[in-house]
Amino acid sequence: MLPKKKSHKQKVAAPGGRLYEIGILSYTLQYGKSAGPYYNGILSSILEAIESEGYSNRIHIRYIIGDFSKELKNLDALLILGKLDIDPQSLLIKGINNVITIDYKIDGANFDAVVVDFKEAIRLAFEAFNRRKVSDIYYIGSSSQVSQFGQDKKLIKEDLRTSEFRSTLAAAGESLKDRIWLAKDFTVESGYSSTKDLLKTVPNPGAILYGSGEMAIGGYKALQENGLSIGSDVLVISIDDMEFANYMHPPLTSISINIEDIGKAVVFDLIARLNGRSFPLTLNPSVKLIPRKSC
Repeated sequence: MLPKKKSHKQKVAAPGGRLYEIGILSYTLQYGKSAGPYYNGILSSILEAIESEGYSNRIHIRYIIGDFSKELKNLDALLILGKLDIDPQSLLIKGINNVITIDYKIDGANFDAVVVDFKEAIRLAFEAFNRRKVSDIYYIGSSSQVSQFGQDKKLIKEDLRTSEFRSTLAAAGESLKDRIWLAKDFTVESGYSSTKDLLKTVPNPGAILYGSGEMAIGGYKALQENGLSIGSDVLVISIDDMEFANYMHPPLTSISINIEDIGKAVVFDLIARLNGRSFPLTLNPSVKLIPRKSC
């Protein structure tokens, strides 16, 4: 469901200013899929940032949901939301001067990108584990499912969380053997089954970093079924601080991804582009550790 913002549907430019036509393209909009709270939150934060920056009557949002050959014409900028691969040389895209990808950086494309700083997220998690003098750290996550522009299919690629975890272990001279466990997705069920698989090989892991809060819920159940006390026998952190984290038992230590900051970064970049900046930038909104009882 698309956020309803009347101010972005009215084609009325501010006195003395021109009206900018901004397209928003995502896999979920193309195929009517549920965007989920994460992408819905980012979309809402973008619209709110446009309003707070005083551009609500100078920007008209065009959701790209049907006829690409028509809807991608005459755009001042295109925002690509989510893990969507697109050929920068495509005739439909090539004529758009300002393209910003959000939550994914397209290989070989000279586009701007706003991507969560997962390198810093992994660093903060390792730092928290090391403060508790634990070095046998395991990662449970998934791969990135990358949609293809104009096609209802996906490619499987290594997720940035996995890449950064691998790099951090390698830089510390740590063995990668049995340290990374990847499931089919980032759901509760996958967190549970992957933790069960890990415990068959490593019955007493010192610390586990989960790629999402949902995975940590499943992980809690698996660890507790195996008689492990979370926060003492095994330390747990998740990437993505969900509302329920403070209500888990024990409360879940998390790396917070600030969705509001993502929206602000997108709009900051968009306005700079509309004002004439031509060189590409990659922006990494900040993350922070939210310490609770699981670590």
